[in-house]
Amino acid sequence: MMKKILKSLILILVICPLLVKADMGAPQVRQYEIVVIKEGGIDYYQDPDYQKVAGHLNKEETAKVVMEYNDITNIEIENKYYYIKREGVIAKESEVTPSSSGVKKQVKIKSAIVNNKNGVEVKKGPASMYEIVGTIPYNTELTWQYYIDNEGMTDIYIEKDGLKGWVNILQAQVLIENDNTYLITSDINTECGIIPANKALRATYKTDMWSGKTFFNYKNCTIEKETRGTEIAFIPEQLPTNKTFVDTTIYENKDFSGKVIATIPKNEEFIEIANASDRGDSYATLFIKYQEYYGWIKVGEEGFDSTDKRVSSEEVIKELILEEKEEETIKETPTQE
Repeated sequence: MMKKILKSLILILVICPLLVKADMGAPQVRQYEIVVIKEGGIDYYQDPDYQKVAGHLNKEETAKVVMEYNDITNIEIENKYYYIKREGVIAKESEVTPSSSGVKKQVKIKSAIVNNKNGVEVKKGPASMYEIVGTIPYNTELTWQYYIDNEGMTDIYIEKDGLKGWVNILQAQVLIENDNTYLITSDINTECGIIPANKALRATYKTDMWSGKTFFNYKNCTIEKETRGTEIAFIPEQLPTNKTFVDTTIYENKDFSGKVIATIPKNEEFIEIANASDRGDSYATLFIKYQEYYGWIKVGEEGFDSTDKRVSSEEVIKELILEEKEEETIKETPTQE
């Protein structure tokens, strides 16, 4: 069995470039063709400020859209990329259906909710230049199964009150169902009290990956947390079982403070529940279960070994799940003088 030196940090190094790409890049679109409908045609530009004209498209000429974000649209002409304004062009295909190319299908039907106070437009295709068929108001509940995913979900297909088509979920316009469970790694102060660290909470909704938010409901409060922060940590459905190379101390708190809970002897197995490592750390910060103990360990250069065994998180974290009925687990918020 190969030694896993800093296994969790290696995972972070693999994942972080994806996160950086998500932070720095722009959402892609399902590429589609547009056709010019404006008499006299349109210009295309070398820059997104539309200062330097690169060429001209006549009426009824076409081009491929390869990227859209906010008000920026990139087109491809003869393997080169340019910018266009969105006036005077429309999508060449009349609509995109669930059976169209590039459309993906979720295993089960999921929910969503309109989060934009002004509502969201429903279009015949998942991009800006498709025909608008209607608007769905704020706070409307939706269901969806078909979606567009180009290195991150951008649009979902819905049918609601006679409307059917695509709604864009970017910039938190629409929140989509999140059925994951997360570990609360630090006390979270809400209007309904303090949710204590080291408890597990089921999510309700999430934004697109570029907005990076996760939502929880508790005691009539909506809690919004950064997905890429360290106040919450994702708990997988299947948890790895690892073996220590050295005696390892289990601490009460994520910062390795508070009381010492127990020590994992060398070569003893423990279950890794969640990883709350920070990108800049030279060690991994893991929330684990060892025998009947739960707590935090620091894994440095000595690393640990994977046993290649996986266990269901449902049984492991059942004592940690924070449910609505558990009022006694919520501390009162201190009154501000």
